[in-house]
Amino acid sequence: MENKLSTKIKVIQCDNGTEYKPFAQIAQANGIEMRYTCPCTSEQNGRAERKHRHIEEMGLTLLAQAQLPLTYW
Repeated sequence: MENKLSTKIKVIQCDNGTEYKPFAQIAQANGIEMRYTCPCTSEQNGRAERKHRHIEEMGLTLLAQAQLPLTYW
């Protein structure tokens, strides 16, 4: 993003998911602040939660339209 927008990333906000833990060290080494939302408050991640739900619903719709067996669900 820094190359694309020609601006420095200052802060990254994410939930307390374990998938972000290794990235926190890289961010800190590059001077990027990591902010974490409070546990069990998905409303703080509104945009990400809505996008995730949209992707999940699209996947289920595609599975239903393809008439795949339930083993793929």
